[in-house]
Amino acid sequence: MFVDDGAIFGCAKLHSSSASLVTLGLQQITEWLGRNGLQCDHDKTEFISFAPRSRDYLIGSLMTAIHPRTPTGSFTVHRSDIIRYLSVYIHHKFDWSHHVTIMANRAQSTAHALHILGNSVCGLDYANWQRIFHALILPVLTYSFPVYSTQTRIKGLLDTLQVAQNVLV
Repeated sequence: MFVDDGAIFGCAKLHSSSASLVTLGLQQITEWLGRNGLQCDHDKTEFISFAPRSRDYLIGSLMTAIHPRTPTGSFTVHRSDIIRYLSVYIHHKFDWSHHVTIMANRAQSTAHALHILGNSVCGLDYANWQRIFHALILPVLTYSFPVYSTQTRIKGLLDTLQVAQNVLV
């Protein structure tokens, strides 16, 4: 059995309290996995903390690591500034520039790989290229756009997407 992109959420007023909740949840999950002959991949386990921008001083300092105890021993899970969840790159301050840059680069590399199809005598015509662009490249370029499109400072993100689209066209 394989689980990809699992998530444990903990919500509290203090970073340390939410980290304790997540640690407890991770311990319970690893115990269940152990009872069923499975195990957690410690190298791929990471956590991230979110906080309102204006109230960082009220909720304590960020935890740098948590140390859950498991049936096989304890291990350390380090805090990350950026995590990937369901192929969406989430920054701890909800800065989406990293995600948009990765998606723009991925769309450009997909177009570059597909360039072989139109690079021969019997290659694709423009109508088929348009179908490929709309079916394969545009979804990559705009992946998770509804997540970050409601931000007030979206112009820089749109500029990155526009540059990538101009290169692709």
